[in-house]
Amino acid sequence: MKIEKIKTEKNKIEKKEIKKKVSIMAKKKAVWAIVLLWILMNAGLVVIGISIWDDYKMTVINQQKNQMLLTSESVAKTMEISLERNAADLNQLCMVAEETSKHPEMKHFKDQMFQKYIDEQENFVTGIIVSKKDGTVTRNTLGIEIEKKFAITDMGNGIQMTQCRGNDGNIYFLLGKELESGDRISQVIDADRYFNTLISDIKLGTNGYIMVKNSAGIILMHPVPEQRGIDAVGDRKAMYNVQDLKSLEHMLQNQYQGKSGVSEYISYWWADSSLPRVKKISAYTPAMIGSDFLIISAVMDYNDIYVPIANGYIRIIALLLVMFLAILAAAGYFVRLLFQRQKDSEEIAYLKELNGILEETQRSEEIIAHQQRLQIMGTMTGGIAHEFNNLLTPIMGYADLMMAELPEDSEYFEDVAEIYDAAVKAKEIIRQISSLSRKNMETAYKAISVKQMMKRALKMVHSVCPSNVSLLDETKFDTEWILGNETQMNQVILNICVNAIHAIGHEDGQITVSGEKVPREDLLNLPLGSTVSDMWKYFVQIDFKDTGCGMNQDVLEQIFDPFFTTKKNGKGTGLGLSLVEQIIHSHKGYIYAESEQGKGSIFHIFLPVNENALSETEQEIPSVQGRKKILIVDDNAKVLKLLEKNFKKINLSMTGAVNSREALEALETEYYDVMAIDDYLADTSAIDFCMSVRMKYPHMIKLVMTDKIRKEILEAKQKGIIEAYVEKPVSVASILEVLRNLNVF
Repeated sequence: MKIEKIKTEKNKIEKKEIKKKVSIMAKKKAVWAIVLLWILMNAGLVVIGISIWDDYKMTVINQQKNQMLLTSESVAKTMEISLERNAADLNQLCMVAEETSKHPEMKHFKDQMFQKYIDEQENFVTGIIVSKKDGTVTRNTLGIEIEKKFAITDMGNGIQMTQCRGNDGNIYFLLGKELESGDRISQVIDADRYFNTLISDIKLGTNGYIMVKNSAGIILMHPVPEQRGIDAVGDRKAMYNVQDLKSLEHMLQNQYQGKSGVSEYISYWWADSSLPRVKKISAYTPAMIGSDFLIISAVMDYNDIYVPIANGYIRIIALLLVMFLAILAAAGYFVRLLFQRQKDSEEIAYLKELNGILEETQRSEEIIAHQQRLQIMGTMTGGIAHEFNNLLTPIMGYADLMMAELPEDSEYFEDVAEIYDAAVKAKEIIRQISSLSRKNMETAYKAISVKQMMKRALKMVHSVCPSNVSLLDETKFDTEWILGNETQMNQVILNICVNAIHAIGHEDGQITVSGEKVPREDLLNLPLGSTVSDMWKYFVQIDFKDTGCGMNQDVLEQIFDPFFTTKKNGKGTGLGLSLVEQIIHSHKGYIYAESEQGKGSIFHIFLPVNENALSETEQEIPSVQGRKKILIVDDNAKVLKLLEKNFKKINLSMTGAVNSREALEALETEYYDVMAIDDYLADTSAIDFCMSVRMKYPHMIKLVMTDKIRKEILEAKQKGIIEAYVEKPVSVASILEVLRNLNVF
C-alpha cells in the first residue's frame, strides 16, 4: 500500500512538473510573439517614415520650384514691357528730331527736349547719344564711352538694342534708331541701375538671387559686380581656376535654346571667397526682345529648401515615436488580455455557434413568410382581376351596342364613347394588376393606333415635365397601326423623355417629339444599314430630340449596355435604356441615338407598320356566312345575356350555360361549332372540361376565356386540348377575331 501511495504521489508530482513546463513554454512563446510583433512594428514604422519623408520632401521642393519659376516669369514679363515702352519713347523722340532737323532755328529746342526727357524718366534711361553716319558722336548727355559690345538685337521698326559695357564698368542697353537724315539717336539704359532697383531685392533663401544673361551666355545682371559682362562658363573657369562645370553647362544648354523650366545642378557660390561647391536649383525663362531673348534665371541653394523640410520631418518623427509608445502600451495590454481570451474562447465559440443557428432559423422563417405573402398576393390579385373583368364585360358590351345604334352626331354618342374608353383603360389596369400573379406569362400583343398611343403617352410625359422643360408634339400620324404591347411602348416613351428631362437639368429646355410613316428604303441609308428586315414595306419613325447636355462618343457607345449609367450617387441603375432597347427589338423595331456634348441628343425609333390592323374599338362585327352555333359557358349571367344579345344582332346562334352540367346538356342536345368557356367555373376548370369532351366532340373549336395567361393554358394549346384563348373582358369582336385567325369564319 505504501509503495502504491508513493507511486501515486510521484505521478502527481510528475504531472505538476509537466503542467509547469507547459506553462513556461507557453509564456516563452508569448514573449517571443511580443518580440516578433515589436520588430515588425519597428520595421513598419521605418518604412512608413521613409515613405512620408520622400512624399513630404518632394511636395515642398516641387512647390518651391513652381514659385521660383513664377518669379522668373514675372521678372521676364516686366523687362519685356519696360523695353517695349522705351522703344515706343525712342520712336517719339526720333519723330520730334526729324521735324526739328527741318528747322535749324529749333535746334535749341531739340537739345532742351532731350534733357527734359532724361530728367523726367523713371524707367532707367540715363542718357541720349546722337551720332553721325561715320560714328562721330555729336551729343552724349551721359558722357560715357562704349568699351565693349556683347550683342546687337533687332527689335523691329528700325530699332536695335546693343548690349554693351561702358568705360565706367557698368552694363548698358543702347536702344538706337537711324533717322532719314543719317543721324542715329540712342537711348542709354543703365542695366545695373535697373537690376539694383527692381530685381536685387528679390530674395530666394539664404544666398539665392536672380540674374540676367543674353542668349550667348554673357551675364548682364548679377548681384556680384565681378560677374557682370563675363561668359557664364568659359570666363568663370579662367577667373576661378575651376574645370568641373559640366552640370552647369548642361543646364545652360536648355537656357540657350530659349526653353522655360527648372533644373538642379552643381556649381559654386561665386561671391564667397572660399568658393564652396554646392547643389543649386535654377528656374529660368526667356524674356523675348525682338528677334532675340534674354535669359531670366532665379537661383537658389538646394539646402535652403532641404533644411526646413528636415526640421518638419523631425517633428513628424517625434509624432511617430509617441504613436509607437502608445502602440507598445496597447501591445502590453493585448498580451494581458491574451491569456484571458484563451479561457473564454470555448464559451465564445459555443455562443457563436448557437447564435448562427438562431440567425439561420430566423432567415428561414422570414423567407417562408415572404413566400407566403407573395402567394397570398398572387391569389388576391387573380381574384380581383376575375371579379373586375366580370364587371367590365357588360360595361364595354353595352357601351359598344349603344355606339353601334346611336348616330355619330348624337349628343350621347361622345358620352358613351368616354364610358367605353374608361372601361378599356380599366381593363389595362386590371391586366397590370393581374401580372403580379403570373408565371411564364406571354406578352399580349395587339393592334395599336400610333396616333392614339402617342397622344396618351405624351399626355403622361407632359404631366411629369417640370416648369423649365417644354414638350413639343410634331408627330404626323393618321391611320398608322403597329402590332405590340401598349404598356411596354408607354414605358419606352416615358423612359426616353425622363432621361431627356434629367439631361436638361435646371436650365430652360425643350423636348421635341416628331414622327411620320417612312418606307423601308429610307432606313437603309441610316446607321442601321443591312440589319433592316425586308418583311415590312413601311416603318413608323419616332424621334425624341432634347436640348440637354448631350453625350460624348464614349458614353454614346455604352448607353444601351446593362447597368451603365452616368448618374451619380446611386441615382441610376443603368437598366432603363437597356430595357428600352429590348422592348423595341421584341417589337421587331430598331433604335439608335445621335448626340454631341453640349448640343443635346436625338433618339430615333423605327417600328414596322401593320397595314391591315384595326383596333378593338374600330372592329366592325362582320356578317357571318352560314349558320354557326356557339356555346358560351360562364357563371356570370350578365355576361351571357350581353353576349347573346350581341351575337343575335349579327345573326349568330348562341346558347349560354352557367356551369358544366348545363354545358353538357346543351352539347348532348345540339351540335355546336364553337365552345368558349370561362377559365374557372364553380364546379370545374376550363382545361379539365375541354379535356373531358375532346374525344366526344373532336371537330368543335374550344376557346378558354381567361383573366391571365397561365402556363397550363399555353401547354393545353400546344397539346391540342384547346384551339385558342381569349383574354377577359371578352366581347363578340374579340371572340370573332380569334375565330377568324383560326379560319372558322
